[in-house]
Amino acid sequence: MPGRNYRGDEGEPVDIAWAYYNQRFTLAEDRGVLEKLIQSIGWQNDLAPRQWAQWYAVVLEYKPELVVELGRGFGNSTALFCQALRRLGAGEIISFCLSREWETRSRPKLEKWVSPDWFNRLHVSRENILKVDFTRVFKGYKRALVLWDTHGF
Repeated sequence: MPGRNYRGDEGEPVDIAWAYYNQRFTLAEDRGVLEKLIQSIGWQNDLAPRQWAQWYAVVLEYKPELVVELGRGFGNSTALFCQALRRLGAGEIISFCLSREWETRSRPKLEKWVSPDWFNRLHVSRENILKVDFTRVFKGYKRALVLWDTHGF
């Protein structure tokens, strides 16, 4: 049934197709911003524009209190999570990665055109995810979304 809300409420699974459908008007409104983010990051090898739209729709539909990103690289998903939570007006992002591309390459490009508060919901950590105490990370949150995008072993 069109417009049904599959956000994981009461044990229902999140349905990516319904999220995409339900958020189609917001995606259309935010298309310009998302395209500018994609251009700024400049690394579509890791996340194609259609995948940006899908993840963006999922975050908007699910409305997580916490987004945990395991692997950041150049920061495609980092940027889209920042924009999605800004759009929602709530939520936090904790991003784990050992690489420095976000700090040295991508964030400086974004800082040229996004406001400084655009990064307020983001907490970047350069640590090995095998050594992270995830009990501590998830403590106090009821709705979390995890993107596992680490590379290697």
